[in-house]
Amino acid sequence: MRILIYALPVFAILGNLTLGLFVYSQNRNSRINSTYAVTAVIAALWATAIFFYSEATTAGEALWRSRLAGAFSSFVPAMFFYFFSVFPREKDAPKDNLEKLVFLTAIFFSGLFFSDLLVSGTAIGQNGKYYFVAGPAFVLFIVYFVAIMIFAFLRLVRKYFQYGGVSKLQIKYVFFGFFLGSIFPILTNLIIPLFGYSGLAGIGPFFAVITVSFISFAITKTR
Repeated sequence: MRILIYALPVFAILGNLTLGLFVYSQNRNSRINSTYAVTAVIAALWATAIFFYSEATTAGEALWRSRLAGAFSSFVPAMFFYFFSVFPREKDAPKDNLEKLVFLTAIFFSGLFFSDLLVSGTAIGQNGKYYFVAGPAFVLFIVYFVAIMIFAFLRLVRKYFQYGGVSKLQIKYVFFGFFLGSIFPILTNLIIPLFGYSGLAGIGPFFAVITVSFISFAITKTR
């Protein structure tokens, strides 16, 4: 039974790392491949932090680890936003000022997680596990996360109607993976914790592997 408990987070961590490094090794000079690899590594770090958070044995450990997981998650929408600015064709140069603003916002929220504004404390559930208590500004983080993910998605929608051939096929794969891999983490790691329960937070990184897998396929196989 213990093996089954560890199977999900280990799969999320190793799955993201393996796919990210594999795609990067296919073309190290490609901005698409390198950006994808960084995105996958951040997802793996997020999954790692959540795993250790779920294994916390004291309130102090749970608080620090939940804040670390939140800090990593701040960069997930920013990385997708940047990735969709160069995918599927590298000639799509990102708008520097807009990208910088998004990353500065990600850094801001990442730092804010180490205050009581986003994570105000921890509590113990009926199963004996610790879970974090959302702070008064946690709803602002949800707005940031969801808004940037929507803007990233709209970027991809615009390119879907702009391009044809192989590029359009790549975008189709990413569409499907991005939707499946985003909707569940938003529910389990953002929306539900807002109502006082974060026991499902460990599921989010698992679904992130779905997005990473479909993007990996879109980058490598369709080429």
